[in-house]
Amino acid sequence: MTTWLRKTTPVSIFLQDKLKHPPRFKLISSGYSKNQDSFYRETIIYNNTTPLIYAQTHFPHELAKTTPKLVQLGESSLGIFLLKNKQFHKDKMDFGYLKQIDLLPEEITNNPEIKKCDLLLCRRSILSIAEHKAVLVEVFLPGFKKIAL
Repeated sequence: MTTWLRKTTPVSIFLQDKLKHPPRFKLISSGYSKNQDSFYRETIIYNNTTPLIYAQTHFPHELAKTTPKLVQLGESSLGIFLLKNKQFHKDKMDFGYLKQIDLLPEEITNNPEIKKCDLLLCRRSILSIAEHKAVLVEVFLPGFKKIAL
């Protein structure tokens, strides 16, 4: 699993290859930060009813303003959108573990599989889109591990 995680391919492409049905993207929340300097988006990626990945993205306000489709993605895949945008690439990736599982949305923390976890693997990617930088944080849930191995 860790070999794939180091690649720059969007997770939605990986999931399309691994799953029998297309992954489902559920928008948890989105909007501008309190000081209006960035736009955030929180999603959960599912395989049927199994949560696979919690993702949070922060775009600079200027990028959200000049690329309104980012703000309007709703329950569409960010990865697929970025692949269509030829000015995109991942600059850097860091890995770590989330120990405070209760920081995740209630929809995830109520899952019995999550309650058994002490920590979850995370990946933070710095994305370049045109001349702007965005941050993508992905938390890989137990359902992802089952299909990635």
